[in-house]
Amino acid sequence: MRKNLFSPLFIVAMIIFAVTVHAATPEEILKKIDGIISSRAAGWCKDKISYPPDCVVIRIFKAEGRAEIWAKDAGMEETVLITELDVCSMDFKPGPKLREGDGKTPEGFYNAEFAYQSSSWWMWIDLDKPKDRGITGRGSCFKIDIEYPNALDVKRTREAGGGRPGGEIRLHGNCVTAGCISFLNLDFLPVFAFARHHAETRYGKVQIQIFPFRFETADERKRREYAEEYCHKKAFGIEKLLRFWKGLEVGYTMFNHTHMPLKTDLSGKRIKDGYASNAVTDIKTFLLSRGYFSGIADEMASSGLREAVKRFQERNSLASDGVIGPATLSKMRSLGLEAVIEYQFKY
Repeated sequence: MRKNLFSPLFIVAMIIFAVTVHAATPEEILKKIDGIISSRAAGWCKDKISYPPDCVVIRIFKAEGRAEIWAKDAGMEETVLITELDVCSMDFKPGPKLREGDGKTPEGFYNAEFAYQSSSWWMWIDLDKPKDRGITGRGSCFKIDIEYPNALDVKRTREAGGGRPGGEIRLHGNCVTAGCISFLNLDFLPVFAFARHHAETRYGKVQIQIFPFRFETADERKRREYAEEYCHKKAFGIEKLLRFWKGLEVGYTMFNHTHMPLKTDLSGKRIKDGYASNAVTDIKTFLLSRGYFSGIADEMASSGLREAVKRFQERNSLASDGVIGPATLSKMRSLGLEAVIEYQFKY
């Protein structure tokens, strides 16, 4: 007796088989990607590190449309630049994301998460034919989510008139975006693989640093041009945007010095030894002009600044602890300080 090949039971079995064929665990996905990129990664890592890496930092430059992968071995003190890649599709215009649906890519320092489910075709890559466009449910779904919005993003949106800051900003393949950072599939594979090998228990989550441009190539005039073209310049404010970028530049410079993930603090409430911030420069300049501080007005909080703050606090009937907390900041601002504290970085 011949079996009916189109019976309901047979059709259900074939659907289960098809789903099983295309399903893959995160470990299986990484193993397959490592096999695809092995020779390419070996060329990048030659005479630098061994693959897989121990620690990874990803840097994105919007105006230049470039991404950098920095990585190191377990025994190394700092990361080295492994490769640069073109970003195929994103918001290439400087200026942070402010509201849901504005198509902007955020700017700042973010942690990464890994996700493996999506109903969107651009999150899918068939690892047997990674050059092809993604097809939902065919191949493997893998992406890097960034933890946007953070507390600073939410605060910025609220101060600019409210609304929602948006979310679901990711690094993925298939060269399509509505604010995400998207690569050609064969370029996204090494970005994902390097990040996935990062030792999170030792270094924390993978840090993704997103900058409006390379700071050394954008002078004050160029930055103002970018600010004038920013779609939210009215709500955000050009001067505030320029200050925000200067704050990012502090972190950019620190990474160029340390070549390690930055420890960031978004609280903006206290500055003590070991912090670096664009606001520290303003505070030193303020104290210098009033005779409390003598030295170089750089961005690093140090013992010299602490002693100057103590003198300021004693003179203004504040608790003399040398820490620039809310009460001290409030008093400084009442006397003309205009520092805006957003990102603070810890050495």
